[in-house]
Amino acid sequence: MEEIDDIVTDIAQGCAGKGQRVPKVLAAFIARTILESDPVLFSPEKELSNEGIETLVRMGIARCCQKDDPALETIKMQVTFDSTYVRYEEELANSNEARQAKTRDLIRSIIAVRPKGGTDFETLTALYRQIFSYLQFVSRGQGGLDGKGLSQADPAAVERAVERELAAALESVFPRIGLKSFVLLGAEEKRLQLEELARIVTGIRLFNREQGKGGAGLDHVEDAVATTVSDLREALDAEVAEQHEVCTRYQETLVYCHLRKPDEATAENLERWAQELANRRQYCAYLASLAEDAAASARRVAAQRDAFASEMDELQGMVGGRAAVPKEHVYPKFDAVAAAWFTLDEELRVVESRVAVLEELHAFRESYAVTLGPHSAVSRQARLEGPPIQDEAAPSPDKPETPAADEDAGEDFDDLPQGDEGGPVRLSVETTPEFMQLPLEYQGFCGWTCANKGGLLLPGKPGLGVVRYRGAHYVFASAEALRDFFKDPEGARQGVVAAATKRPELVHLLRLQDQYPGTSIAKILAAAASKRAASRGGVEGQRTAQGGAAAALLAPPVMKDAACETPLHFVEKNMDPSYEFNEWALRRRALRLAALKKSATTSCQTDASSYRRDNASQVFLPKISSTQTRKESGTQPPLRIQYLQGIRGGANKHLAEVSKVPPLPVGRVELFYEHPFRGSEDQAH
Repeated sequence: MEEIDDIVTDIAQGCAGKGQRVPKVLAAFIARTILESDPVLFSPEKELSNEGIETLVRMGIARCCQKDDPALETIKMQVTFDSTYVRYEEELANSNEARQAKTRDLIRSIIAVRPKGGTDFETLTALYRQIFSYLQFVSRGQGGLDGKGLSQADPAAVERAVERELAAALESVFPRIGLKSFVLLGAEEKRLQLEELARIVTGIRLFNREQGKGGAGLDHVEDAVATTVSDLREALDAEVAEQHEVCTRYQETLVYCHLRKPDEATAENLERWAQELANRRQYCAYLASLAEDAAASARRVAAQRDAFASEMDELQGMVGGRAAVPKEHVYPKFDAVAAAWFTLDEELRVVESRVAVLEELHAFRESYAVTLGPHSAVSRQARLEGPPIQDEAAPSPDKPETPAADEDAGEDFDDLPQGDEGGPVRLSVETTPEFMQLPLEYQGFCGWTCANKGGLLLPGKPGLGVVRYRGAHYVFASAEALRDFFKDPEGARQGVVAAATKRPELVHLLRLQDQYPGTSIAKILAAAASKRAASRGGVEGQRTAQGGAAAALLAPPVMKDAACETPLHFVEKNMDPSYEFNEWALRRRALRLAALKKSATTSCQTDASSYRRDNASQVFLPKISSTQTRKESGTQPPLRIQYLQGIRGGANKHLAEVSKVPPLPVGRVELFYEHPFRGSEDQAH
């Protein structure tokens, strides 16, 4: 890894020493293309030696410092456009994430406030202030790409006016008395109410802005985004038309030179003009991509502006000069107006990012000296002679509107093999319903012309038919190119890969990243993003991210052998969970099923069950209480003992009832009885 970083750093420093500032990503991309263009000198199976590293650094510096090179300018354009586009997308995503995180924190702090009761006025006041701060943050929007807003007024005065309007709107929609019911809600209900409150308050301020009675800090985003996207589309359409004319001039001249071979058609000139044409086609492709984004933004802006205007008109008709309007009618309108305004505010930031990308792209509008201008002799001669006549030896790829294209489209292709196993198949409009939706390889350019004419990029003619081969669809600039592809489809495909190896700028233009995974700009940017997320912020983090991207680009692809074993004959298994092998179990099941047919479930209602229900009542048990006195006293009554005497019988013994009261101080009882055998009188104590 350190060796790779050193290579990229040496290339960047060597270019800086020659007065050429080269980003590390571009240096790594150039180094990778050099490695893949010369597999003999730089073997992918061996590690680079010190001599190989020095050679790579020297060749990389020489390549990056070339001047007036359309091919190098195309590579710079590809790296710059993709990195700029991704950078602005990341900035938008990070800005939205930071805003959402701030909003979540404010909502979380509001939900966390729990007053002790309805009389906890201090906590309720703090809660109301937090709600005001939340509305102050949410209801002003994001203010364009830089977040500074469109208004040029005094910030302090605007801030004071915003606070006054927010306080009045908040007191109208959510008075302080409503805090008592708000604190009793659940967390999710509180969040939903806060979001709805923010939209309603913002809608009220927008309505006041339209009435000329407020709306401080709320920019006219609906007008700004419409103007911005309209200007962007006009600029893109004009520039696309201009570049299309340039590409058409190059195409006519190159086709004329390949067929007529004038004196100016030297090998050096043809190669130079083909590189300039590829540069203009890449520039035009990026313009078309931005135009598609602008058209999509224009459709979204038009829909949201219509919704904003219609809701505002309904509000004005509903409110008018009335002193009071039911909130059930106007609050949904305020909510819809604010939602449309927030969407337009986000769309404004997207459109401004596309404008910034276009400004970055304009640096490559005239980044090299044009050698085939509109007033050159060979260009005027090619235009005067008109579309060239079809040649049997060489194809005549031209614009689809030319008569030659019509002649090719009417050619009979019945002699071509159709339906061969694994071979190419020609599709036509008559036989293919989804003909216009087929994805075309090489961005719709003729692969045969690119492979056999030194990387020349000419658009294919769908009128000749679309050839399907191994799941991909190809179009060709002439009938001869289509027939040659049927003869050797793999040779044509490998020819395109070989042309892209010699001219690396064609890799991304023809979308051959699958053939060259090491030179994928998307891979570089993804590695840089992951590295940037894992590293620290600031300048040091950006340098680390660029180094990680370069390392990911120069690192050789990881190759692994994998295998799996499958049985020759698959055994089908059908597991029936209700299967039973026991015959007696099947009989028992049959008897139960038969018994069910004779069974019936009945029910009836009796007098005891009618109008009966379970009742419960709650009672308050009597209160247990006690008192304590200062004096404690008690009484001790005499204990009377009463018993019968003479029960056992005996001589001179009679049954008599004895009743005695023992003295209180001494609890003593005297019992007299006579022994039954001795007949003498004993006294027991």
